[in-house]
Amino acid sequence: QQQLIQTFQVINSKLIDRGVQPIFRKVTQYDHQLSLRAIRILFSNVNIFQPRNLQIYLIINNIRCLIRPNLIHFSCTQAAKPFLLQFVDLFEQSREEQFEFRCVDAVLQYFVSDFAQTRDSLILEEKSETYKNLHNLGMLQQKCAKTLSQIQNIIDILQLSKQELLDISFKGKSDVPKPRLTLTFNDQPLESEEDHTQFIQNYILQFTLLQQQLTQIPERIQIKVKVAQMKINEFNLLFEKFDLIAEIISTSFTICNIFTAIYGANVYFWFIEKSRFSEFYIWFFGLLSVCIIYSILLINGSNKKK
Repeated sequence: QQQLIQTFQVINSKLIDRGVQPIFRKVTQYDHQLSLRAIRILFSNVNIFQPRNLQIYLIINNIRCLIRPNLIHFSCTQAAKPFLLQFVDLFEQSREEQFEFRCVDAVLQYFVSDFAQTRDSLILEEKSETYKNLHNLGMLQQKCAKTLSQIQNIIDILQLSKQELLDISFKGKSDVPKPRLTLTFNDQPLESEEDHTQFIQNYILQFTLLQQQLTQIPERIQIKVKVAQMKINEFNLLFEKFDLIAEIISTSFTICNIFTAIYGANVYFWFIEKSRFSEFYIWFFGLLSVCIIYSILLINGSNKKK
């Protein structure tokens, strides 16, 4: 982070030396807030970024290496984000004296391709056997929601950027000393505002289509979630039935044990009446019978609690 801040500060100082307004704001903090106005200043002074200016080239190349791995997480204003890729690749597409601003088409093509791959990946994950339990389905829903949010951000950016791009492309033509920014599509310059608007609208439609296709995935996932919840409810009902059957069986055993104990006591007293045991043995076997009956009742009671 500190290295990136220092790089921004060096670029600002180089621009100030050339009488150009600094591009980066708040370069003492790691917030990297860019604006379309700053981007306009950058590209309206393309002549200072010629490849033969090795010092500036190395600085820009350093930024490209630092930013590229974390481009998605780069904190900048929404309206400036589509231009960030072109900024870090400035010298890869620059020419000797004149710089054609091809980034809009290139960057948007990159995003369309990237989100199309993400869409295909999410569809494969949705069909995978791995994503059948509720936890994994929830994770997949979060991935879809994040991707949909990113696409919506780009659509919003394009809507907001229409006028800004028109200002960059078709205003300030009288500034002869400064090279005019030229939007191109399929290597053809967009000569009119209508061409320019149609160009942006074409990409808005592409992103909207991707958004619609991705929206169908969470809808299908929601159906799977409902099916999984229904299966869980069915299992819960089945377990409740098993618990009820176990309760009935346990109660039946308790009743049987009580009747067995009563029958055993009757047999015992009948045996005592017919025999000639002493009074000691009568009381001994009587207490033993009571203990056995009580133990049976305790065991049945503990089984019910379990």
